[in-house]
Amino acid sequence: MLDVLTARDTGLTADLVVRLPAETMPTPEAADLRVDALIEELIQLEAALPPPRRARGVLLSGAANRLTRDGMVRLFEALRHVFRFAPGAIISAEIDLSAWSRAWASAAAFHGVGRARLRVSPPAAEGAHGDRPELETLARAIAALRDAHIPTLEVELPVAFDLTGGALADIRQIVRSTPDVLRPSAGAETAEVPGAAQSAREVRACLERAGYHDAGAGLFTLPGNDPAANGLDQSGTHTPIVLGA
Repeated sequence: MLDVLTARDTGLTADLVVRLPAETMPTPEAADLRVDALIEELIQLEAALPPPRRARGVLLSGAANRLTRDGMVRLFEALRHVFRFAPGAIISAEIDLSAWSRAWASAAAFHGVGRARLRVSPPAAEGAHGDRPELETLARAIAALRDAHIPTLEVELPVAFDLTGGALADIRQIVRSTPDVLRPSAGAETAEVPGAAQSAREVRACLERAGYHDAGAGLFTLPGNDPAANGLDQSGTHTPIVLGA
């Protein structure tokens, strides 16, 4: 929670979370209205908090790629008007693959996005895996983000460790695109599924053969990637601010 009185006395160093839920932006027009509302919030913050106002990290949470090109320009102009971005501040963006557009990658790079998170949906049916259309979209998105020189790409993949081999097939397809960070996540009930332990071992071995190492906290990373970097600075004293809550 933002402590306005403390911020008035000491200045503010913030970690910004800008909420962009997909359901609030079903159309480009709705996305622009979302940006209008966020800018209104920023205007109120500017009035409430005297300078200096610093940002050490920004997370565009939800479906940042649903923003229009004009909406991105207006949002980042407002953010940079109200907050001074610290040197090395990481801007992260969460991507909705159902609305992927290659043009968004270059726009994101222009505005300084340094980390993209892509979340794959669970298989629609038990045993569905491999060559799923969404995984093909994921591969195209990773290629476009690489071409746009977004430095760090993270993929979150809900997996079902079982006897079908679905988890392994999905991981094999994804590692071909070499995302920097992989976060395979399984439900708590997985431990009770026959074959779950063997499936998990096979997935881990596949990741290790592809050059990933276990960074802890459920993350597998390629060498040179900081598993703690998530777009928000974790060191020192800082104030989380959530816009669009």
